[in-house]
Amino acid sequence: MNNLSCVIIGAGRVGSSFAFAFHKSNIKVKCIVDINSKSAKNLAKKIGCNLAITRLEKISFEFDFVLISVQDRFIIQIVKDLLRAKINLQRKFIFHTSGALSSDILEPLKRNGAKVFSLHPNWSFANKNDYIDFSEVTCAIESDSSYAINFGKRLCKLLGCKFIVLNKNEKSLYHAFAVLISNYSVFLLEEINEHFQNKQILSSFITLLKSTLTNVELYNPANSLTGPIVRGDLKTIKQNLIALKKINNQLAQVYMKIGSLILKKFDLSLDKEILFKLEKIFKG
Repeated sequence: MNNLSCVIIGAGRVGSSFAFAFHKSNIKVKCIVDINSKSAKNLAKKIGCNLAITRLEKISFEFDFVLISVQDRFIIQIVKDLLRAKINLQRKFIFHTSGALSSDILEPLKRNGAKVFSLHPNWSFANKNDYIDFSEVTCAIESDSSYAINFGKRLCKLLGCKFIVLNKNEKSLYHAFAVLISNYSVFLLEEINEHFQNKQILSSFITLLKSTLTNVELYNPANSLTGPIVRGDLKTIKQNLIALKKINNQLAQVYMKIGSLILKKFDLSLDKEILFKLEKIFKG
């Protein structure tokens, strides 16, 4: 495993993070491919890679695997480009990092001898210049090939990251929850930031979010719910909704919809009258 070599297609945030991790793990990155020549050259320089190109046709050397790290809508074009380049794909491992797409999109490469899989790092990559400690990252591996899955596992171990194996029919839901947890939290924090325009207030909400996640880790989600719904505090909930409606009625609707889902999901120790009143509030 220590003599592995690869080609990275895509020099964006995810591709760059993997490039840094590969370099640290003594995996030789032989080539960086990106449509943006400057991005490819900058990344190559940072990890001591001697070849940065914009066209796959120029790949004429041996390698063990290809990492495809581009936006989902461009993956199929990369597949076509790999086939058009007439690269020897026999016994080569090729994987993409999409969270939503399965390895099925790489099927044409599989028919040409490649072992294909998807490997999605469940992490928020905000800046391509950041070094990511992969020991904190969990990657979701998916493939029809046990051989490819095993290679994905070994690669994760080499990078020092954790891994799980998903079925292809689980990927879309897995990614949907990732979007809800990560992207939607960022949206709420930006709403707070815009409304209060106070760094200390924003910091207090970040701390609140961290404490919530700590509770979930320690006690599991079912035992970590706090706040006015758990207490059956009708007055506070009504005041929350009035305040939200003043700045953004859609946020109030989200508050009510998720509140209704909480009532259905959690076994709350509240009397029937309070539960009935909560249901009525959340129905609007």
